[in-house]
Amino acid sequence: MKTVLILFLFVFVGVWFLKGEDKNLKQSFAGKSVVNGLVNKVEADQMGGGKPVVASLLKSWTPDFDEPSAEVLLISIASSNYPEEMKKDFRKSSDNLKIKGSFSGGKVTHEFVSDNFLKRRALELGGVEGVRKRLSYSSVDLARVLPDMDIVGADRTGVFIPEKGWGSAFYLLNERNDVRRVELSEIYLGNNDTSVRRFSDNVNDYIAGAPATVERLYDSNKKEIINVHWSSGGRDFSISTLNMNRAEAMAIAEKISLDVKKVNEQNGSRQ
Repeated sequence: MKTVLILFLFVFVGVWFLKGEDKNLKQSFAGKSVVNGLVNKVEADQMGGGKPVVASLLKSWTPDFDEPSAEVLLISIASSNYPEEMKKDFRKSSDNLKIKGSFSGGKVTHEFVSDNFLKRRALELGGVEGVRKRLSYSSVDLARVLPDMDIVGADRTGVFIPEKGWGSAFYLLNERNDVRRVELSEIYLGNNDTSVRRFSDNVNDYIAGAPATVERLYDSNKKEIINVHWSSGGRDFSISTLNMNRAEAMAIAEKISLDVKKVNEQNGSRQ
């Protein structure tokens, strides 16, 4: 059955729930959905705190699931069939991106606010390898892609498939001098019949030929943060970098994308 995933990289749903094996481990991340941004009609009903914002609107929205299969389907805000109330929010966030450099209008919403939680989760799950073993797919090998950085935090997130595992991962990396940092969200998009929708209004660059959205903002200490969102190799990626410029952040995104494509080619699949 064809699946269509809608990427809300421009809506501040406000809560991202990490679905722990122990319900007491559930943790809400303010604005985390901006990074992961993965919402469909099924998941919207599972988003807890995000439900009043998203699911109630989606109940009156009928998606057109008959589009041809593709890794990324670009649509404009104007031509989309979302409810007008949602379009209004989309346009506001898109205008912020164009004028102020980020969907949030320059405000830090989720970037590097959950470091301690991610470090603790990695320990609870048996380290990075423990997180990877709990996934339903082969996650990007960050030790190979970014050898000069240490993975200091991680968690498995997203949709759980019985007997297969979790469909998303989140990683926190530090440079060994602890000056530069990276957050990475990776969402597995499944088989070739999965489509991703992204608003063409927000495409302002490309990663290895794939349309991407790049944001720029600053934290309270005036340190530069770059966010990059793109889809490639059957995954949807978002990274946030701290103390790196745009070119450096884009170079990391390119490395991740090219490595995933190389692995896919070797395996003869998108996974």
